[in-house]
Amino acid sequence: MSDISERSTVFKAPRGGVMTLEAGVITGELELLTSAEEDGTLVLRIRYAGAEEWYTPEGGPFTLHDPRDHEVLHEVLISLLHRPSPEPGPLAAAPAHRRRGPGVRPRRRFCDSTDDRCHRSRPRAIIAA
Repeated sequence: MSDISERSTVFKAPRGGVMTLEAGVITGELELLTSAEEDGTLVLRIRYAGAEEWYTPEGGPFTLHDPRDHEVLHEVLISLLHRPSPEPGPLAAAPAHRRRGPGVRPRRRFCDSTDDRCHRSRPRAIIAA
C-alpha cells in the first residue's frame, strides 16, 4: 500500500458513538486515521485512543477524484464526528414537570372553594359535579 498522505486525529465520539463493521458502536475518546492511496482510494480506520486494534467505520468504499483533497476531507470528517454534547443546564436536570424557565408561571392548582376565581381554568362540567 503506497500512501500519498496519512492523517490521524484524536477526538471525543459524538453522542451515540461511531458505528464500526467489526465491533459495532464505539464511544469515548477515539482516534481517526485516514489515508489516501495514489489511485484516490480513501482508507478510513478508527480505534480507541491509544489502543492497538483498528476498526473500519461503516460505509464506503470511498474514492477521491483528487488525492490532494485528502487533508481537507480528514478535517471535514473530524468536524462531523467531534460534536461535543451540550452540557446539561439547570433546566435539563429537573424533571420535565418541574422545569421553569424565565417568564414561565407555575401551573394553577384547583381548589375546593366555591370562589369563582379559583375555578377559571376548570371546565364547567367538572365544577358542576
